Amino acid sequence: MRNTLHLGLLALTLLAAAGPADAQEWVLLGKREVNLRAERDAIAVDTDQTFKKIRLQVVGAPVEFLDLEVHFKNGGKQEVAIRANIAAGQFTRAIDLTGPVRHISKVSMVYKTKLV
Repeated sequence: MRNTLHLGLLALTLLAAAGPADAQEWVLLGKREVNLRAERDAIAVDTDQTFKKIRLQVVGAPVEFLDLEVHFKNGGKQEVAIRANIAAGQFTRAIDLTGPVRHISKVSMVYKTKLV
């Protein structure tokens, strides 16, 4: 059995930056298939857009997220402790990205898949 993690990020477009938070849209930046064991994975991001927040969606089976590391194109990184069980079809909380420049190059994850 394989699960799929979808990485969606909140885009900082002119419309999103100028409007209220509920007018902002999530865009899909990548996905990764994982198998049923403790894992480390990364999703490469290939865009020049800037982002304000990220969240992960789980499809197929529950996942226990431990930690997340967001790597920025300027060489910086942001470490985030997730420590949450996410059911299939659900999302992690929205995670605010810190710093003035939010060009993401990749997102690394530490997680455990769960049998249903």
